This record gives sequence, structure tokens and C-alpha cells, in this order.
Amino acid sequence: MGWSEWLNFVSKSSAILFSTTSGSFLVTITTGLLMLIHTSSTRQPRHNHMNFHPVTKPILVILLASLLSIHFSHKPVFATNAQKVGSVTGLPIPRFVSLSADKVNVRHGPGQSFPIAWVYQRKGYPVEIIDEWVNWRKIRDPESEGLEGWIITGLLVGKRTGFVKRDLAPIRDQASQHARTIALAGQSLIVRLDSCGREFCYVHVDDTKGWVAKSDLLGTHPQEIFGR
Repeated sequence: MGWSEWLNFVSKSSAILFSTTSGSFLVTITTGLLMLIHTSSTRQPRHNHMNFHPVTKPILVILLASLLSIHFSHKPVFATNAQKVGSVTGLPIPRFVSLSADKVNVRHGPGQSFPIAWVYQRKGYPVEIIDEWVNWRKIRDPESEGLEGWIITGLLVGKRTGFVKRDLAPIRDQASQHARTIALAGQSLIVRLDSCGREFCYVHVDDTKGWVAKSDLLGTHPQEIFGR
């Protein structure tokens, strides 16, 4: 099925927001006419924002063993009811931040001498800080189970963003599953999180604003409430 045929199935009162290799596009359907705004050629595939650094097999085995040792020697982040705070900033651990550059190296340890584990290629992508060391932050990737590494603080910002984890996630005009759908967010789209309640987050991307179910987003904890 081609794009034009597929778009005919979309509600004529909704917009579709998709993530692409160079941004996003918004498709609106008004009085039967298609309007394409801010478009680029291809959809962004899953994990396209990450580029794993090539290493030789012996080094990879050693690094994997080291990571497994670190993983099993630390207590779970949510091991107690008391809120853990960072040893450097005093801010809550874990907490979400976002990438401030289009290219961000993630290292196996807190220093430039440690080898690069992978490279992010997506400004605004949310990551979870789980530890602090001087001007380095240990992060966990929200999309990949158990993937952790270190990023220098200059490449992180406190701006809250969300990563849409399923295709055609509804953006609604109110924080309710029964509210009117005003747009549909494509998988891998990055949205700005203005606030989050128990079940919905108020987001905006370009000129589109509305409510998205927390279950459709990466970049926020299930019980986290902030903003409005």
C-alpha cells in the first residue's frame, strides 16, 4: 500500500506526527485535501539514534565481563522507599534528562580514557541518570533493557523529553482515554514534556500540544508527577 492509499484510512480530523531522519512531519487532512508540512524522505527505524562503537572480539569479551560484574554488584535503583540523591548534585537518582547534541559518546567509565561503548545520534533523546561522578553521569538507555554507560555532563540538559515507543500514539485534547484525538504521534518521535500526571503527560512538538498516555512514552517514571 502506498503513502497516498494509507493516508486515506486516517481520520479527516486528525494530524499525524512522524519521526524521520531529519526531523518530523505533520500531515493534516482538511476538507479531503492533504497538506504536508516539514517533510523528509524516510521514516526513522528503531534504534537508528544509536551507533555502537566497533571493538575487537577479545576486548568486547573483557568489557562485557566487566559490565556484568558492575551490574550485579550494585543494588537496584528502587531497592528502598527512601529517595536516593546524587553524590555530586544532590538531585534525585534516578532521574531523566535529555541529550543536548546530535552526537553524544557514551563511555564504559567516567573519563575520556575509557573506550566508547556507543554513540547517540539524536539530540533531545531522553536518558535516565542512575549515578554521578564529578562531571560525569552514568545513564541507562530507556529503550534498551540494561544498557548503561557514562556521559560527560556538558552533553546533558535537564529539559524533559519523551520518546514515543509505539506507532500512531494518540495525542488528545484532555488527559483522558475518552478525549478527542487531535494528532497521532509516530514511533520514535521526540516530544517535549511540559508536565506529567499519573497516567498522562502534556506534550508539545512544533505547534501541536496535547496529552499522551504515559504508557506510550519513554522518558518518565510510572509514578512520577511534575509540572502543572
